[in-house]
Amino acid sequence: MDILTLLLLAKLFDGLCFPGSFLSSALVALLLASLPFSALGFAITALVPTARTALVIALVVSYFTLFLTGTMRPRELLPARLGDPPVKLPPSLLVTLFRDA
Repeated sequence: MDILTLLLLAKLFDGLCFPGSFLSSALVALLLASLPFSALGFAITALVPTARTALVIALVVSYFTLFLTGTMRPRELLPARLGDPPVKLPPSLLVTLFRDA
């Protein structure tokens, strides 16, 4: 729901436009965003014995991926020594989609 709200606000106030219809592009973006995070959540819960530990690990991993993929700040501002690994993280696909739109 949060992703659809962000897409709607970006469409209304920032002039975000996708090729094709807005609804189909929003649904594709939602699917692309939810699948890797769901898989990550299933992997963490399968490996960790308690829910609290799983929550801590999931939050740490989520914050690192958000900061390294350009979601919180542009990729150009990241140190050069990080190289290409941020591009391989799940949210980087969405960041690329929004930047190219």
